[in-house]
Amino acid sequence: MQALMLQDYMRLEMVQAPEPEMGPDDVLARVRACGICGSDVHGLDGSTKRRFPPLIMGHEAAGEVARVGSRVPDLRPGDRVCFDSMISCGHCFYCARGEVNLCDNREVLGVSPGPYRRHGAFAEYVAVPRRIVYPLPGNLSYQHNKECSSGLSLQSGKACNLPTCQFSHQSVDLRMPTPPRAVAVLKA
Repeated sequence: MQALMLQDYMRLEMVQAPEPEMGPDDVLARVRACGICGSDVHGLDGSTKRRFPPLIMGHEAAGEVARVGSRVPDLRPGDRVCFDSMISCGHCFYCARGEVNLCDNREVLGVSPGPYRRHGAFAEYVAVPRRIVYPLPGNLSYQHNKECSSGLSLQSGKACNLPTCQFSHQSVDLRMPTPPRAVAVLKA
């Protein structure tokens, strides 16, 4: 597959990379759109100290299912999806409590320090566990859907960043609450 590889700081190169390996609980997604996050920009120049070349960056993506593992019964090739960028193990103390953001064994797509290292979505394909894959409505473009991926972060909205949530909210044409409704915005 083709991928955009960070070969060195300030040097990206299109390369042929192996297709990601899949397990029985994984989904292989064909990437149709991937946003360039500010953290990717800082990864390019090396200022974050979180991305070490060589690395395929990218973590805000949407696409379609290309293949599913043998234990993924509910998705089919061609289904439109996005996915969380943080991959928790699903088994540790924190995952068992639903606190997946504290997972001792997490990996982050397109980020590379120590055990977090995992190639990202600036590629034709990315493989991720089914538990972090979210079906998307067919009435949005892939470019809009990739913006929703961060809004769905950490189990469908338990935590997300406000600008992405606002964009996702507008993208699906929901209506903002009007007075006299009250809205609370909590900072995690």
